[in-house]
Amino acid sequence: MPGEVGTVSTAWAVFSVIGGTLIGSAISTAVAFYTQNKNLKAAKTQRDADRFESRKAKAYSLFFK
Repeated sequence: MPGEVGTVSTAWAVFSVIGGTLIGSAISTAVAFYTQNKNLKAAKTQRDADRFESRKAKAYSLFFK
């Protein structure tokens, strides 16, 4: 009987490690996705602002010619 207790506790240890790994990787993936999505939105906003400023400068140069 003592051997069975060791086997059960070893199995739980293995499942615990695998479960912890899966949960940790899921959390890491979610954080990376959130950060990447936020950076992509900020880059798009910056490109739109740059495009607007460029068009505004072109319009002013055409207006004053």
